[in-house]
Amino acid sequence: MHRSVSVPFGIMFRQFYCHKCGERLEKELRTRTLNRGDPDYKKHNRFGRMHIVAGTIRVSEYVFVCPHCGHTIGYSEQCVIEKIQKRLGEKQLTEGQIADERPFVEKRMSRAKTVRKVIFWIIVLLILYYQIKTGGRLTIYF
Repeated sequence: MHRSVSVPFGIMFRQFYCHKCGERLEKELRTRTLNRGDPDYKKHNRFGRMHIVAGTIRVSEYVFVCPHCGHTIGYSEQCVIEKIQKRLGEKQLTEGQIADERPFVEKRMSRAKTVRKVIFWIIVLLILYYQIKTGGRLTIYF
């Protein structure tokens, strides 16, 4: 059985708040089993760009659970909610506020993702240009 664990970087250091009651959310590890034919199967049976031939996959993901009202929400959805909370300056939101602000926030997040990709490729091209110009003597230590 193949195993997939998803731990986004932001989950470790940020504090999230429930948009229904305003309480601080707790993270909880949920595990589920995917078989061939499930909608998320292709997403989780990858190693880099290659698909792995596997029968069943056990997927472990963190979700957020409100200890007060019991509301459960995923990480990507909570990131959108968090940006709306910051934009409006409120912890508790109505469904109408979320629906009104969601297109603006998602467009902004998409734009930021595109900018990060462009900056990455500019840095890669600058490194390649520098290597060609200096005859390949660039060494990067981490």
